Amino acid sequence: MQSLRALTQGQAPIRRLVLQRRVRLIVTATIAYNVIEAVVALTAGGIASSSALLAFGLDSVVEVLSAAIVAWQF
Repeated sequence: MQSLRALTQGQAPIRRLVLQRRVRLIVTATIAYNVIEAVVALTAGGIASSSALLAFGLDSVVEVLSAAIVAWQF
């Protein structure tokens, strides 16, 4: 039983590093996607004078800020 406990405790830091790497990858992909989405929506909204597209673009900016806060935490 002692060896099982030691094995579990030894793997915990490795597992934590793997999960942190995954979180960073997902957050980076989210930020990249939402930045592209915001630029496209704001540009299209400006060209078309569409308040709906501008609002969608601004919502994407909020999502980028939210994902940046998550990235900052990790």
